[in-house]
Amino acid sequence: MKYNCPSEVVNGTTQHILVCEAHGDRYQGAFTGANGEKARVGGVIVTKQFFASGRYEVVMKVGAPSGGNTLMAPNGAVPAIWTYAYRWVETPANKQASYNAEVPLYNPNLKVSGAPATEYWSEIDFPELGKNGDFTHGGYNVFCQNRYEWKTFPIPPVADGQYHTYDMEWRTGLKPLSGIKDSQVIERNGCWWVQDKTVPINAYLGNPLKRLGNNVYAAYTGLTVQNWVDGIRVGGNANKVPCMAGQLTLGVWLPGWGGPAAWETAQVSFGPIKIWQCDDPGDVRGILTNDVPANF
Repeated sequence: MKYNCPSEVVNGTTQHILVCEAHGDRYQGAFTGANGEKARVGGVIVTKQFFASGRYEVVMKVGAPSGGNTLMAPNGAVPAIWTYAYRWVETPANKQASYNAEVPLYNPNLKVSGAPATEYWSEIDFPELGKNGDFTHGGYNVFCQNRYEWKTFPIPPVADGQYHTYDMEWRTGLKPLSGIKDSQVIERNGCWWVQDKTVPINAYLGNPLKRLGNNVYAAYTGLTVQNWVDGIRVGGNANKVPCMAGQLTLGVWLPGWGGPAAWETAQVSFGPIKIWQCDDPGDVRGILTNDVPANF
């Protein structure tokens, strides 16, 4: 990862900015990324704090020099803003077909293919830009464990070397689950986890439950995500929305689906970042706690 924090005029005010640098297919400089790679190396920064429901506002500029030339739309690179958290929960291989009270978070209805494990995944993209070199649409995707919803929305022109404001509002709530008995769940880390295969996974998507009384439960649930660019609403999600807190991640990366990156270096710059937390009743904190690893 390579980044720096110079000063620049953002929306009429001189202030420090964060610059994340990307190295394209033609980069031959001294900097290397994971596994010693020089080309197709991006720059990303992650908050230490985990956030859940709330309004997120990020000011971002796409467009920076490459080999002395102005590169407004760095085809092949994917500038992105997203929240993310992940946890891998493994059970003994001989117990993968059923629940295991010693590993309450393992859920055989969320079993990872080929592994005796459950993966918990919370992610909201707002947005990913540049798929196949397209900066006129944004990827607004949500991930809740192994369920996800991929959406692409047209957005105002943003690959113009100017700062633009990206807003996202994430709301969560409690979804009543009728018929759940105390004998069907188990407590761990302040939440209650289903331990009965007869409870339909689509009723709670692997999320933990909140105990409201004897044999009375509700599932922590992601409700909606809404998105704006420069104050213009571009779209939203109402399915597969996560409820577990994640880290805010900013930067630029170069996945294969971004397309060829026929340049040396490009930059994505970030101005003010604001988060207003709602503390909705469906927020889940303290379950997904691992930092995004370096050189991911």
